[in-house]
Amino acid sequence: MKYGYIRVSLCGSGQPEQLQLLTSQGISKQRIYIDQSDEISEDGTSFGQLLAVLQPNDVLAVTTVDRIADSTKQLVELCDLLLARDIFVEVLDLGLIDKSGRGQLILKTLKKVALMEKIEYRERSLAGKKRAKMLNSNYHEGRPPALITEEKRQAYLLLRDFTYQQVAQKTGFSVSTLKRIKKKIENKL
Repeated sequence: MKYGYIRVSLCGSGQPEQLQLLTSQGISKQRIYIDQSDEISEDGTSFGQLLAVLQPNDVLAVTTVDRIADSTKQLVELCDLLLARDIFVEVLDLGLIDKSGRGQLILKTLKKVALMEKIEYRERSLAGKKRAKMLNSNYHEGRPPALITEEKRQAYLLLRDFTYQQVAQKTGFSVSTLKRIKKKIENKL
């Protein structure tokens, strides 16, 4: 059986066009599920209800890929999930993604595109970090160094007269934290 899915942004544009395209594919209006949302979610939505209704050999039809996925990776994961249940995906502007040679070719191409997007994202991220290091000699990755609070300064001063264990009991800091505080303050001096 063939089912349709329509996702319309909150501004409401595109529903009549999508509905017309899906009904022209022979899908009855009773088997077309509609969500009015800017994000894709399975929880408490028509999309989640549709996924629960789909049976083996059913076809989920959408007008474009962005109706069922926000990214290529998300589309590939959804197609893999549905194909594992013997449910096929038909994207009107792309073709039928099923277990046939052509369907597998489409899915393989989508997987390559998702991998390419991942690599491109990583390269852009590394290039941005490299550029930031060139422009700012103080740039470093990770969490910014924690500030030395007044409580930490007091704990450090107590270490002059007491053992780590005694200061830990008085301040509530662990011994390892006290050692880090001492090291940090002494490195700044």
